[in-house]
Amino acid sequence: MIIHHDVHIDQARLVVIEITETSAQLISLFEQDELESVVACDTYSEKRKKEFLGARLALKRIANTVDVGYTESGKPYPKKKNFQMSISHSGNYVAVIIHPNREVGVDIEINSDKISRVYQRFLSSHEQAYLYSEHDLRKTQIAWSTKEALYKIIGRDVVDFSQELEITDFEIEVQGTFTAKRVSINKSFDLSYIQTAIYTLVYCIA
Repeated sequence: MIIHHDVHIDQARLVVIEITETSAQLISLFEQDELESVVACDTYSEKRKKEFLGARLALKRIANTVDVGYTESGKPYPKKKNFQMSISHSGNYVAVIIHPNREVGVDIEINSDKISRVYQRFLSSHEQAYLYSEHDLRKTQIAWSTKEALYKIIGRDVVDFSQELEITDFEIEVQGTFTAKRVSINKSFDLSYIQTAIYTLVYCIA
């Protein structure tokens, strides 16, 4: 397991890990009294097991717990502690963010040109003018992760990403900050991103 980022942001903490082990090797990294909390993944595929176990190892690193429950809408929460959390995984990468009281959302995605075929589904025509270029997909990748991260905070009330969530233009860097808005209630969110040659990560502390 490789730690790519372990960041303190005010009272929040974010970690990004790369899973290099098999699920059996990941299981060996848990303490005996933690195993009961991870046996639920026994029937999963190898890929899903690694995502499940990797997320809990990342959470263990930053919050010293592996006991995670899920609400009816699928939002994760710590069963035995009191904080807000969000989980994302793509490929062999897992991202987890926590905050003691503010809602958080995180999304990590492996960079791919596939996004050039679906950008119209999540970007309004207005946003496409400054967030999409067929020659440079970096902003488009950030835009997708932005809307996924915000969805994890707002929930199912967001039906149409292209109309309900609007991203302000920003300068592209390796990492940076920008704002987005939930249009129906005119509420703004501050977001941050980290973009490498392999993946794009966006997180929000609401």
